[in-house]
Amino acid sequence: MTKLTSYKQLVNLSQAAEILEVSYPTVFAFIYRGDLEPVKIADRQFLLRGEVEDLKRRRSGESE
Repeated sequence: MTKLTSYKQLVNLSQAAEILEVSYPTVFAFIYRGDLEPVKIADRQFLLRGEVEDLKRRRSGESE
């Protein structure tokens, strides 16, 4: 379980899609595959910005 210290660490799924430069459904695919772990608050899902940025770095390394 990830420890959340600030809501500023969170991005919504649309923001994650922008950061990753992928479509919104692709973000759901990353969650389904276990590449990203959502943080659920009430009935909404968020992602940790650091995890999204790490995935972006890993994906850019794959394309090289």
